[in-house]
Amino acid sequence: AAAAAVDAIAASSYLDAGRVSQLYSTLGKKALQAKQYAQADALISKAAALQPNSVELLMLQGDARLASGRKAEALAAYQQVIKARTAAGQKPEEELYKRAVQAAYDARLPTAPDIALQWVSAYPNAESWRNSIAIYRNTAKPDLEGTVDLLRLMRAAGTLNRAADLNLYVTALVEQSNFIEAQNAVGQAQTAPGVDA
Repeated sequence: AAAAAVDAIAASSYLDAGRVSQLYSTLGKKALQAKQYAQADALISKAAALQPNSVELLMLQGDARLASGRKAEALAAYQQVIKARTAAGQKPEEELYKRAVQAAYDARLPTAPDIALQWVSAYPNAESWRNSIAIYRNTAKPDLEGTVDLLRLMRAAGTLNRAADLNLYVTALVEQSNFIEAQNAVGQAQTAPGVDA
């Protein structure tokens, strides 16, 4: 009912495009919070059509599409936001990169490792390193030697602190007959703080 009322206001030209866009956006946000994703996307898309340069609306569009399972379309919206923020001389926030990576990875897009690389380049922290390497490992499916190299990179970045990753690292090293490095990794895991092994 509210969406129909805003449609009628838009058709009447009683309010300017910015105000109508704001009404659609408000309704879209409420629909998103109510988990009515298709309706949220439709309303936010109408708002964005009236204000095509609104980064906030692009972000909302991405959120609605990600929540509704339209991950590739969500990624496209997030990439537009990243591009717009970069063009404006602003550093896109880390949460935006996380959403873009999630959308690309969940959609099984071949660009997921590239987007993860953008994230780790912009925010080189433990979480971005760990997730970016994991995404690359899961998409590229490297051989044993490549896996060991990636796990060494995780170790060098200080993110090799999960039991499953440590187990894979030690097992791969043993399979390569690299017993000294495997023993060192086990020793480091036993003494390093924050290791959940």
